[in-house]
Amino acid sequence: MDWLSNAVAPIYEEQMKQFVGDPWKTRNDYISVILNRTPETVANFLSSQAGRRLDDDEKSKMLKLLEMQRHAMLMFTSCGWFFDEISGIEGIQVMKYALRAIHLARETAGAELENEYKQILEKAPSNKANVKNGARAYEMYVQSAAIDLHRVGAHYAVSSLFEEYQASHRHILLFGAERNI
Repeated sequence: MDWLSNAVAPIYEEQMKQFVGDPWKTRNDYISVILNRTPETVANFLSSQAGRRLDDDEKSKMLKLLEMQRHAMLMFTSCGWFFDEISGIEGIQVMKYALRAIHLARETAGAELENEYKQILEKAPSNKANVKNGARAYEMYVQSAAIDLHRVGAHYAVSSLFEEYQASHRHILLFGAERNI
């Protein structure tokens, strides 16, 4: 986890400097948003931190960078490191935080960190013969659980057969624009 944290930190700092003077202070101040995720809180936070009007793409990028750092910190959740098996629930949760940080680094800066991360995980042995090591646990339980737009759409389509959604919930994001369905 140290390697990944050290890999995303310069990405965060470099990318965030286009919006704020002190990226690390902004990261620390982000707790106000985490504790109260109302649209008003988010809007006020972004405008106060940036000190200028941001377009939607800039707001999205800034939030992705902040979430990347949040997940990089969550990788060090203490309960995640008291386990006797890397494929246990604690280790898997920590690796899920790592995967989210990896995805956000890719989205915000085009960084490809996953293969090297998996090479490091490969050195962590598992007590289970079918798992073998941390890389295999990551493939089996973390990558396979990742949700993408196709899975969200499939879930919505299937669940809409059994559940009536309110009109306010019947919209999706397609190609950057919200569309009613």
